[in-house]
Amino acid sequence: MSNRLKRLLLAALVLALAAGAYGWYVWNKPARDVHHETAIAATAQGIFDAYQANEAAANQQYLNKAVAVSGTVNAIKQNQEGKTVVSLATRDPMFGVQCTLKEPVQLATHAQVTIKGICTGFLMDVVLIDCYVEQ
Repeated sequence: MSNRLKRLLLAALVLALAAGAYGWYVWNKPARDVHHETAIAATAQGIFDAYQANEAAANQQYLNKAVAVSGTVNAIKQNQEGKTVVSLATRDPMFGVQCTLKEPVQLATHAQVTIKGICTGFLMDVVLIDCYVEQ
């Protein structure tokens, strides 16, 4: 076997090991918990308006950050995974802020709440995941 082929095989092996180690690290990384993080305070209408006006600027401000959104509960439903999804009302009758709760809680529609979670962006609704209802 030539030296060149040996080097190529060694380089491929090193790359494969590095990729495997990175994959193992990402797979075993602990989940983020925003319960004790300091959050950016916002109203449901305010964050919704920010995304409607300029999605790129709103992403700079909110995306992948802990956000505490205050508003009125518009609807409560279950997603496909069985998690509770709370919709906070905005002036738009069709869209608002969707918050997927990490733990189930008893809420009533039209209640005033503050929900803290991780903002994942804008898909007709502003989407927050891994949320907690703040008391």
